[in-house]
Amino acid sequence: MSIAIAAIPAQTIPQGSAPRTLDLTQSFADNATQQADLSFSAQSNLPSVVQPSISGTTLTLNFAPTGSGIADVTVNAKAPDGSTAALAFRIKVPASADRSLDVVLGPAHRTFRYVEADGTSGTITLSGPGTAVIHMGGDNLVQIANHARGANQEIESIALTGTTSATNLIDVGVVRKKGTLVPVLGDITADGPLGMLRVLNTFVMGDITVAGGVTNFRVDGAKNGTITLGQSARPMPMKLNEFFDENFSTPSAISTITAFEWINTDSIPESFQAAYINSLQATGNFEVGLQLSSTNAGSRSLGNMFVNGVIGGTWNLAGASVALNVGATGLDWNATFTSLPFINDRGFFAGTLKVPAIGYIHVRGEMFGAALEFSAANTTDLGRLTVLGPILSTAIVSVGDLGPISAEAIQQSIVYAGVGPLQQGQALPASTADLSSTATIRSIVVHPTAKAVGFLASDIAATTIGILSLGTTRVDNSSVAFGVAATSIFHISARDLTHHQIISLSGISDPTTLANEIAATGLNLQDFKIIVLQ
Repeated sequence: MSIAIAAIPAQTIPQGSAPRTLDLTQSFADNATQQADLSFSAQSNLPSVVQPSISGTTLTLNFAPTGSGIADVTVNAKAPDGSTAALAFRIKVPASADRSLDVVLGPAHRTFRYVEADGTSGTITLSGPGTAVIHMGGDNLVQIANHARGANQEIESIALTGTTSATNLIDVGVVRKKGTLVPVLGDITADGPLGMLRVLNTFVMGDITVAGGVTNFRVDGAKNGTITLGQSARPMPMKLNEFFDENFSTPSAISTITAFEWINTDSIPESFQAAYINSLQATGNFEVGLQLSSTNAGSRSLGNMFVNGVIGGTWNLAGASVALNVGATGLDWNATFTSLPFINDRGFFAGTLKVPAIGYIHVRGEMFGAALEFSAANTTDLGRLTVLGPILSTAIVSVGDLGPISAEAIQQSIVYAGVGPLQQGQALPASTADLSSTATIRSIVVHPTAKAVGFLASDIAATTIGILSLGTTRVDNSSVAFGVAATSIFHISARDLTHHQIISLSGISDPTTLANEIAATGLNLQDFKIIVLQ
C-alpha cells in the first residue's frame, strides 16, 4: 500500500538555477511490501517556471532560465496493488534584481494596479497608518503613477510596516475566462495588527504572516501556504472561498467562519489552530483539522456547525462541541472530543471518533473504515447508532453500555462493550476474565437488502446482550471463527445462507444448555460461534 510518510518542504530557488533533485523514497513508502516498488509521476501548475521529471525514485526540478513565480508541484506514487498517495509542495522562484520592481504605498500613493501575463489584473489599496512595499517580478517593469508597465507582471510579496488596527489592506482581482483565470499573490507580511485584510478574486500562493491580530479577515483563495495571525482584541470573523492544502494558526478566538471549501488534495493533513470557534459554516468540504485550545463563555470550543461536504483532518477540542451536522466524515478524520451531543451525517462515515459518550449517531450512507471509541464507565456511552447503509471494516468499542444499533449489514467489523485487551489473534473473549467492565449491548438489528449478507465475519461481545436480529449470515467463513460472546444473550436470530437454516435462540446464559439446544435442533453453526462467558 502506497503511503506518504513525510511532506516535501516548500522551497525557494533563485531564478535561472540548475536542476535540483529529490529522493522520493524519503517521502513515500510501500508499507505492504516494504520494498522500493512504487512508480511515480509529477506535474507542475506553472511549467514556465518549473518542470518536474521522474527517473526511478528521483524527482528532478528543471527551471526556466528567465522564469519566475510561485508554482505548485504534485507528486503521485502508485503501489503494485493499485493504491496511491500524493504530495503537493510549493516552489518559489523570485525574479532576479534586473526583473524586479518595488512599489511603495503610503500617504502619497494609496492604490496600485497590476496586470499579469494571462490578462488577469488586480488593484491593491492601503488605508490607515503604515506603509506597504509591493515587490514585483516581470520584464521591463516601470511604475507610472499608480500602475505598472511591463510584461509578465507578478506580485511576489507585500510587506507592511507600521500598521495598527486602523490599517486596511485590500486587493481586488479581475478574473478572466468566466473565472478560470485569477490573479495570484505571493507572501503578505505585517509587523503589527490589521483592521481589515481582504484579498478578493485572487489566490494567495505564498504565506500570510501578521504580527498582530486582524479585526476582519476575508481571503477568497489560498493554496499550499501557511497563515499565521497574532492576538486579536475580540473574536475575528473569517470569510473564505477556496483554500487548498492550507495551514492556519492564531491564538485568537474566531467568531464565524463562512467558507465554500477547505480541501486537502494530498496525503499530508493540514491544521487550523485557534482558541475557539463560535460558528462554522461550509458549503463544500472542510478537510482541515481543528486544534482548538480554549472555550467561549458557554465552555465550548466549537459552537454552531454545519458542513455540507466532507470533514477531515485531526481534531482536538479543549472544551465541548455542539452537534456535528456534516455531509460526511473522511478516512483521515481523527477526532477527539471532551463532549459531543450527537452527529447527523448525511453521507458516509469513516475515520476515528473518540469521545466519552454521545447521544446518537445517524448516518444516511454507509460506515466504513471507522473506529468509534467511547470511554465513559457506568453509563450509556452510545445512546443510538443508526446507519442506513452497511457497517464495513469498522470497530465500535466502549467502556460503558451501547444502545440500539441498526444497519443494513455488519461485515468485517467488531462491536465490543466492556471488553478488555485480547490476545493477539483472539477475536472474541473466552471468559469473563477478558472483560474489563460490566457493560451491555441493548440491541443490534441488521436489515440486509437484496442478496446481501447481513452479518458476516464480525464479532459482537459484552457482559450482557439484549436482542441480536442479524438478518442473514453465512456460517461458512473459510474456517475463520466469528460470532458473539456474553455472559447472557436475551435473543439471537439469523437466517443462515450456508446451510439454509434458521438460527433462533433465546435465554442464552449457560453453555451446557446452549449446546444441548443446538444439538436438539440440528443446527450446524460451523464457523459461527456463540460463547457463553463464565
